[in-house]
Amino acid sequence: MLTELLQGVQLENLVDTTELSFNQWANQIGYIQHLEENEWKKYDIALLGVYDYRLSRNIKSDINGADKVRKQLYQLFNWDNRLKFLDLGNILPGHSVRDTFVAVERVVRELLLNNVIPIIISNSQELTYYQYQAYEVLEKDITAAVFDETIDFNYDPDDPYVQSYIYKMLAHRPHYLYNYLQLGYQHYLVNPDNVETLVQMHNECYRLAYFLTDIRRIEPMTRHANMVSFDISAIRYADAPGQQQASPNGFSGHDACRIARYAGISDKMSSYGLYEYYPSKDPNGLTAQLLAQCIWHFAEGFYARKFDDPEAFEQDYIRYNVTLNENGEELVFLKSRRSDRWWMKVPVVNDRLKKKYELVPCLKEEYNAACRREIPDRWMQAYIKHSTTGV
Repeated sequence: MLTELLQGVQLENLVDTTELSFNQWANQIGYIQHLEENEWKKYDIALLGVYDYRLSRNIKSDINGADKVRKQLYQLFNWDNRLKFLDLGNILPGHSVRDTFVAVERVVRELLLNNVIPIIISNSQELTYYQYQAYEVLEKDITAAVFDETIDFNYDPDDPYVQSYIYKMLAHRPHYLYNYLQLGYQHYLVNPDNVETLVQMHNECYRLAYFLTDIRRIEPMTRHANMVSFDISAIRYADAPGQQQASPNGFSGHDACRIARYAGISDKMSSYGLYEYYPSKDPNGLTAQLLAQCIWHFAEGFYARKFDDPEAFEQDYIRYNVTLNENGEELVFLKSRRSDRWWMKVPVVNDRLKKKYELVPCLKEEYNAACRREIPDRWMQAYIKHSTTGV
């Protein structure tokens, strides 16, 4: 099924593998055009390029950005002999934009069903909705983390040229979006009504400044997420010029690589999208290099996974009971003996949910706040969410 929707890369047009070291990625990964039928299922991670010029926001001459990223990625060195990375090539553009969207959903769904993590590179973040919709076949709730300098909360789900993926994700039925995380937006670029709407629906929104104070705060959020959608415009222009929205502020290139590694090391993470890359605005290939390094860091994170599961093996975790007041009310924290990562145990009081608590990933700073008799904000958000909704 995959091969009928894909076009393998023409490797000879990107790099000369004979001039590269055996340890460079071009000689370390698999290519869909070289595999037997269904052999792709043996891989852990698969790179998928999606380019449809009709999504390029009036940049009709833009070229396939995934191939520019590949050229940089293939030259990086592999340090892990467990690497099982497959280049699927590119989705063939459909007769209509919707045909392209449907093809993306079909390929991502097939990868998810076979426990292969797709890494998607595209010129449009609208693919986020189809990345999300592919999870429907799994029939379980998911958490989506979206990085963007703005919030694309438009209200025209019928126009494929309008960024309305957030609206479509929230309105999709059956509803299996457990939590939506809007990360790294910049206050002055966002309508406050959009933030208020998302928060009222018990989703989480965090501005850029919150993470620049301590970039480690992103780790628990990616640990909680099943999918990441990363708009290149979340990175400052100086570090990633190949974007439509040029802005002096944003995450640094170093931050973007750390975020990619956080996503890779998350035991729940099963798809990762890099969107809104415009190679025509990237003549020196700086953005392509950065995206290649993000993919490299994602793979490094994947092979460093700790497979923490505090719900199944709570005996392997250190339990901390923190007394908040004279009435004996407590907050419960768990710390992994394996990875030193932390979770908060949040009671669930909604009768429609068939569980007594939720484990919310956190940092030690939330535990320290509780020790000061302060209720952590994310604990309170989760508690309110499960007290008032059936999510």
